[in-house]
Amino acid sequence: MIAPVGGDALSLASYAEDTEHFNVGSTTDCYDAFFSNEYDVIVYSLNKGIDLIQDVKVPFKLAKVNTYGNAFLVGKDVEDDSGLMNNSNLVTYDYAYSKYSDHSYENLDTQNNVLKYVYDISDTNTTFIDHFYDDPQAEYEALIEGSVDGKEINYGLLPEPYVTKLVTADPSYHIIQNVTSMFKEKTKMEGFGEDGYSHFPQTGIFVRDTWETSVGDEKELHDNFLTSVQSFTSNIESGNASTMYDYLHVAYVKNQYDVEAYFGDTYQTISQIVDGDTALNGVNACGFCSFSVNVDDFYQESNTNCAYITHGSVDSDVYSSYFNNIDA
Repeated sequence: MIAPVGGDALSLASYAEDTEHFNVGSTTDCYDAFFSNEYDVIVYSLNKGIDLIQDVKVPFKLAKVNTYGNAFLVGKDVEDDSGLMNNSNLVTYDYAYSKYSDHSYENLDTQNNVLKYVYDISDTNTTFIDHFYDDPQAEYEALIEGSVDGKEINYGLLPEPYVTKLVTADPSYHIIQNVTSMFKEKTKMEGFGEDGYSHFPQTGIFVRDTWETSVGDEKELHDNFLTSVQSFTSNIESGNASTMYDYLHVAYVKNQYDVEAYFGDTYQTISQIVDGDTALNGVNACGFCSFSVNVDDFYQESNTNCAYITHGSVDSDVYSSYFNNIDA
């Protein structure tokens, strides 16, 4: 299995010690994994993974939505977003951005489309986001440096755990907005969903299509893996951080595991993030998802109502038989 470094990999922390099977890399590594025979499980951008299955016909299926609503606007030497629309320099990340030759401003990762929606940015305004990085790690490093292409960086769109890591490393950065909260507030105000959309799906766990026909011990192994991940994320979602502590403590203390290289920050800081004891002060700040999500409905409703996602309908054969059918 392979996952991007940071919060995405952290969702699989229960497998942190299994270095024979658990790998962490860049988002471009995860993109390449779809075209190799090396991996059976890939954590990747939900809408881009769906596109790879539906349009490119890679031999994978979507097993579950893995994370949702992990997106925060940070600013340097500013404490609000009043300057965001006034020639400010905004940077963000978009999964494996450099791998896509058609850098369409319309077909971005969900967090960037949500940002455009809450700030009423049309697809023709391609100057709103000044620079795209492939990974949160690369964006974090640029924010620490403070400039890109000779221009000072004013704002960045980051996920946890990089938000806490950034404001800790450089106190001149402030958390400006929780983009998920902004999304809920605006969709509620505009009458979408029952009470606004409380979240937006970001990443998925994609499994090799041969899992659909596995039997015997192999099927049991697949079942146990997904059940374990579901149980783990459910515990974190409900505010029970003890399992995360246990896994990271063993990895860090017992085996001197390089937690930061895999998950984006130190064992101590990640423990604080998971427990909600940071500047964000929120349980499940990394946005782990264990509940059922109707992806096709979300895309179609949000595309109709919010006009920020251009993804069309999702073919039924994109989904694994495990999708929304994993016992915790």
